Amino acid sequence: MCVIISGTKKKPNIIELLAAEDQNPDGGGMAWVTRQGVQFRKGLTADEIHEALGRLPETTRWVVHFRFATVGDPEAGLCHPFPIEEGTNLDRRGCVDRALFHNGTVPDWKKRLKDITLDPTFEVSVPGGEWSDSRGVAWLLALNGSIRALHFIEGKFLVINRRGIQIFPQNRTGWTEEDGILYSNTYWRRRIPAIITEMDARPQQEEEQEVLPFLEERQRDYAYARTHGGARSLVDEALDLLNDGDAEAAAMDLAPPQEEAKPKAKRKKKKKTPKRKTRKGLKLRQK
Repeated sequence: MCVIISGTKKKPNIIELLAAEDQNPDGGGMAWVTRQGVQFRKGLTADEIHEALGRLPETTRWVVHFRFATVGDPEAGLCHPFPIEEGTNLDRRGCVDRALFHNGTVPDWKKRLKDITLDPTFEVSVPGGEWSDSRGVAWLLALNGSIRALHFIEGKFLVINRRGIQIFPQNRTGWTEEDGILYSNTYWRRRIPAIITEMDARPQQEEEQEVLPFLEERQRDYAYARTHGGARSLVDEALDLLNDGDAEAAAMDLAPPQEEAKPKAKRKKKKKTPKRKTRKGLKLRQK
């Protein structure tokens, strides 16, 4: 089971893309409409697709696919889309007129290819490389010069060209459209809780990945020093640093500048007012 997601203005968030990838882990791909034709990339991760979608203009028609390899090996060349053209190459990127996305399995695709290659009225050479039912269908459409056969082939298909997209089955049976985004299925949504839990744990894991190698290296150095009689504590290293003039100067340079202490203003001494001296026992004479 694979999944096809398509839209224009509204784009899936990273959690939705990671959940779709987790459900269909054998490779992602995407295509979008430009003036030159249909640009496509495949062999992408959910993170790469999310980044690429973010760079597209709002009015651009885009299609995303995550593959579950029920037919064919899990390799980048067999990711979707497949160019509907002679040879139906396995290139990981390019610009074509039309491209095919497929969700499902075509049980009798090998028989159909065999019937065509053995038909004496067809002078065709079979393209090289790995095969899957989806690539086989794209090649058949290119040989017929028409996509009408998709009306009679089991499965869900999307064809993207310069004018937009075409959906099969034509009545969109089994497709879901929500908020302007079209999904060929929604089985992948059951993976969303696990993806959210995993994303919450990411920062802690990244921090541990940075710290643990440093701690392990210090532990190895300390064990080696102990074995050879040269084990020293962190206190000893700190004392060496303080005794090292150059290291101290460097540490001073790195330290944040401190504001210079302002000189204290001198206080003016108050002049003491002389006290009047009185003589004890002095009596005023009366006239």
